[in-house]
Order: sequence, then structure tokens, then C-alpha cells
Amino acid sequence: MSTVVDLSVRRAHLPVDRRGVIDAIVEGAESLHALTSAWPLTPLRECHIVGAERSLVALQTLLSQLRRHVPASGAQ
Repeated sequence: MSTVVDLSVRRAHLPVDRRGVIDAIVEGAESLHALTSAWPLTPLRECHIVGAERSLVALQTLLSQLRRHVPASGAQ
């Protein structure tokens, strides 16, 4: 039996609960808001856009993870 030493590998194998995913989405949305709220007051650079893009990709990943915790329903 091998021991997992790398924390990122260990986290990848741990199941994430629904509440944890939702909390991460809220935190990510707040982070994105903090990044973009100062844009009207500062000279905008490419690094600002890249940071916002990365936040959006992370939020998209979290939303996909959340989908695993929601039952599929064909009816609306």
C-alpha cells in the first residue's frame, strides 16, 4: 500500500460535499466581484482580464462539480 504525500493529489481523491462546493462558489463569486469592482477606478491591464478569466473558469469548474450533487430531472 502506498502513501499519498502530495496534498493536491490527496485533495483530488477526496469526495467534495455539496455544501463545500456551494461555499467555494460563493467565495469565488465574491472574489470575482472584488477583482472587477475596482476596474472603473484603475487603468485596466491585461493581467486584470486574465485574473477575471481564471476566476470564471474556476467558477465554471465548481458549477460542474455541483451538478454531480443535484439529481437529474427531465421535467421542468
